[in-house]
Amino acid sequence: QSQTISQEFQLLSTNDSPFQWVAGLYYFNENGIEDFIFNTIPTGGSFTFLQEVDTDSYAVFGQAEYAFNDKFKVILGGRYSKDDKRFRFRTPSGQALPDTDNSQSFDKFTYNAGIEYSPTDDNLIYASVSTGFRSGGSNNQFAATPAYGIQKIMAYEIGSKNTFAGRAGTANFSFFYNDLDDILSNTFIQVGPSQVVARSNSGSARSYGSEAELGYDFYNGLKIDANLSYLNAKFRNFQASTPSGYGLASGFTFVPGTTNQLDLSGNEVPLSPSFTASIGARYEVDLGGSGTITPAVRFFWSDSYFVNEFNYDAGIPGRDVGKQGSYTKTDATLTYMAPEDRFMIQAFVRNIENEAVLNRAVIGGGGAIFQNYGQPRTYGV
Repeated sequence: QSQTISQEFQLLSTNDSPFQWVAGLYYFNENGIEDFIFNTIPTGGSFTFLQEVDTDSYAVFGQAEYAFNDKFKVILGGRYSKDDKRFRFRTPSGQALPDTDNSQSFDKFTYNAGIEYSPTDDNLIYASVSTGFRSGGSNNQFAATPAYGIQKIMAYEIGSKNTFAGRAGTANFSFFYNDLDDILSNTFIQVGPSQVVARSNSGSARSYGSEAELGYDFYNGLKIDANLSYLNAKFRNFQASTPSGYGLASGFTFVPGTTNQLDLSGNEVPLSPSFTASIGARYEVDLGGSGTITPAVRFFWSDSYFVNEFNYDAGIPGRDVGKQGSYTKTDATLTYMAPEDRFMIQAFVRNIENEAVLNRAVIGGGGAIFQNYGQPRTYGV
């Protein structure tokens, strides 16, 4: 279970000068508890543990924009964040070790800078560079390293946003390049009869690609849009320990001087399909003073992708283990909107194909595979 609260305060410029700015403070708290029970059938064995994480996150931020004229603008922003985390672990059943409590703090300054150029009222060209981070955390009492650090990203993007046909149509294009450092991987530690998973900062990755967004409003109730993206994401330098009991040594490269560390440099980053595409359409019908009714449909296609850092798809005939094949997913809605938008009623069906989409696969001790799938076909009102 999880409980959260957040609060943000902003102070903004209100004049029409070329210089515009915003400054603010942010606070976030989350308390999350995971109570895990795993029963083995038919032996009747069990494995259980509890972990609790309580997070307080604070930030101060600001951004300024200066327009040299009606065509050219410069943007600069910064944010200082500090995360205080407290961890509590309850020992797995059958292990004669005490519960543990510890705390960690992580802080980071991040920034963004960009320029915008508008050659006409219908065209915008932009470029930006920004940094970001993901806070670190704490492992349980079995890990040789009790804590892991933050993950960092440096992101570059250039693109253009355009309208045409009297602004009935839109055509947006972007190209990006991301550098990621200190990304996380799983480390497997044998403790008595159990194998415990810990997290560690294990390497770097890079990704680049492009996106295109197209849309057109026919001004007769019909609107269509389409999206196409390309992504190439691979590990630069990345190591992970060999999951016990699954025979992953074959075809993999061990880090020199080790017997259980795999060199996964050059592997594809999980959950990174090379191509995705979608197209959607909606048609709003005016009921002549009685509101509107709007049928809509969206079709999505994804290329195949791996779901773990090992890029390994072995094992169970007829069932994806470490790789999700290419798939389609279609959603549809039918919406009634009352006059003056007083209320809305919507019927929906999602994943019409009832596609079983593999989101994640974690290889555990003794060859166990833990998989997470997206929702099946769902419908409602």
